[in-house]
Amino acid sequence: IVLAFRRIGLSEHAGWGLRDVFRNWQQLGNVPPRITNDRRRKSFELLLQKEALLSQRQRTLQQQLGVTLTDEAARVLALAYREPKLTLSQIETATGLSRAAAVTVADELARQALIHRVDVGGYALAAHLRNPPPTGDQGRAPVAGTRKLVTDNIARPLSEHERRIIDACGVPRSLTDLLARAEAGNRAYFRRKHLQPLLDAGIVRMTNPAKPSAPNQRYVLTEAGVEIAAARTASAREDDNDSQA
Repeated sequence: IVLAFRRIGLSEHAGWGLRDVFRNWQQLGNVPPRITNDRRRKSFELLLQKEALLSQRQRTLQQQLGVTLTDEAARVLALAYREPKLTLSQIETATGLSRAAAVTVADELARQALIHRVDVGGYALAAHLRNPPPTGDQGRAPVAGTRKLVTDNIARPLSEHERRIIDACGVPRSLTDLLARAEAGNRAYFRRKHLQPLLDAGIVRMTNPAKPSAPNQRYVLTEAGVEIAAARTASAREDDNDSQA
């Protein structure tokens, strides 16, 4: 009887209402719902947390990374900041995408070294993003070394190339990429004159320090470098506000 009613459109399939709740909650831009399933008591609890997944803080963090993300990818990255481990089911819930499309988004974020695969169908936030730079008022505090670089016990201002390297290395970058972003020509001179001082000062690190010349070598900010980049962003924002005042 139930099957007959379903076929003529007078009855819904079991579970369809719950999927509508998930879809509508995602369309509102909120944090994905959580379900607690108690098999022993044959009950479950649905938690709808009215909190924006892409908060202003999260948008600021993603802007500081210097990467271009689709809306779906931005949602997945925001969720990765909140969850110790991210499953494909959670990605589907946060984005409204199919399983295949969710895998594509996750793999693209992994390619950009923003998340990494921890097991089959599981992802986690990249290690270098686990301690995000301060934003808003927290980013206004002065940071030692923001404007000067100490090498050989001599403090000097950061060069334009060094500033561009710092701005670019919020995510792992290849040497070729850094050359293009810094608009530099001579590879060896650029590495020796501009990149190496940042490595020596502990502002930038290699992702594969055991093999400096490895084809997959990338350069990314250390915790100290993240603080400097955040302070530079805050300083630039304050300068813009002063000029508009």
